[in-house]
Amino acid sequence: MASQTSKGAPMIIRPAKLREYKILGRIASITYFPTPLTAFLSPGRVEYYPHYERSFQKRALTLMLDPRVRSMVACEATKPDVPIAYIHFKRLGDDPVAKRIIKEKASVLLWILRWLTWAWYLLLSMVLGNKAEDPEALRLFIKWAIEDNEKYWKRYSERQNRWHVQSFVVLPQFQGKGLGKQLIAEVTKRAAEENVVVGLEATREGEILYRRVGFEMLARFTPHPGYEFFEGGGGLFLWTPPALKTIRDQKTL
Repeated sequence: MASQTSKGAPMIIRPAKLREYKILGRIASITYFPTPLTAFLSPGRVEYYPHYERSFQKRALTLMLDPRVRSMVACEATKPDVPIAYIHFKRLGDDPVAKRIIKEKASVLLWILRWLTWAWYLLLSMVLGNKAEDPEALRLFIKWAIEDNEKYWKRYSERQNRWHVQSFVVLPQFQGKGLGKQLIAEVTKRAAEENVVVGLEATREGEILYRRVGFEMLARFTPHPGYEFFEGGGGLFLWTPPALKTIRDQKTL
């Protein structure tokens, strides 16, 4: 799909190709490198940059092999094979649409590739380790994420069947050109067709974009003294299709 950004530069939004997982990992490693959260999770990223980048490549490949996940990339029209931004979004729940989406992508080959990916990165972890990462910091962060997931997603039945943005990154030099809105539209369009909500976790910078495209804040991240990564910004956000929003509003009258 060809389009133009708000700055008028021609861009292409297309499905990501599996072989591009390394490029997507590189985009994430570059974009997240200076952030406070990354400094907390990967204090050794300067000295052990290949380890740091490999963790993002692993995440990208793992998501792309998940039958529930759809991945889209943005490219300059003059360089259609070079992603400069991407989004991974996952269909959660067990409604008929979720089952159909899983079936569309699931295959024996995909299962084999997922197993091989798991085995390969386990071997790399055993042989090379990840010296960029702080294991205790990662454990804490996962624990906090699980707590927020239980509090704001799992306990609400109307949020069980949803699309959830797993990762959404635009290279710094291409930010502010309208790519973010185009990529987010890929998931909200699907959600509107299925009449389900979209969920995500946003940084302080991302919060501005999500509010502009109709997301509502559910809550700030649960605060943890000494680890204020987002400096009072960011949190958990929800996008509701117009049809569902009308029903919700009627119930509150």
